[in-house]
Amino acid sequence: MPDSKTGQVQVLIITGGNVNEQFLIDFINKNPHCIRICVDGGLRIAYDNQLELDYIVGDFDTIDKEIIRYYKEETEVPIREFNPVKDNTDTDIALELAISLKPMEIVIIGGMGSRMDHTLANIQILKKPMEAGIRAYLLDEHNRISMIDSNVIIDKQSQYGDYMSLLPITQNIINLTLKGFKYPLQASKMEYGESVGISNEIIDEKAEISFDSGILLMIEASD
Repeated sequence: MPDSKTGQVQVLIITGGNVNEQFLIDFINKNPHCIRICVDGGLRIAYDNQLELDYIVGDFDTIDKEIIRYYKEETEVPIREFNPVKDNTDTDIALELAISLKPMEIVIIGGMGSRMDHTLANIQILKKPMEAGIRAYLLDEHNRISMIDSNVIIDKQSQYGDYMSLLPITQNIINLTLKGFKYPLQASKMEYGESVGISNEIIDEKAEISFDSGILLMIEASD
């Protein structure tokens, strides 16, 4: 890890899905000290906007050869290049690198897009940082998506948009209790395949999500 970033607690992964460039630049301006990992197709945006990077990973099968040549020959950014024939996606590899840096938080921008298979895979790999005890989010101008397996308290002032949906990833969520929400629950069972957790709203200054077992996908929507 570059010395200039040593001790920082947030990692930003820029990957190759749909990216609103102004949203990305605004995020970096608000979080100027984050460690930046750029993934394959995300290099186009980094190159066009001359973003400072700390790591580059990918098989580079979707990026212009001149761009990767520039980073290889004209910068000192560490590059981890992989064979296109591999088991894990480029974003998954970048996420494993991010986890190895032991940050408090990982933010993935560009992890959602028109390729629904990639979007779903990027949602599923949020399980890795969750199991490592690291907060991790897929983020764009409309949604902040995270995965939780333990109780969470949310400050209304820090929520991302007005709506929050909770979807079970495991077969059952046992004794789910929601406090401070427009639609509260008390020691309820939520099953995989149900939509009961869609479009809730926080109405108190703080909201609490608690449950005994299971994994929930938490989607905060700003639409």
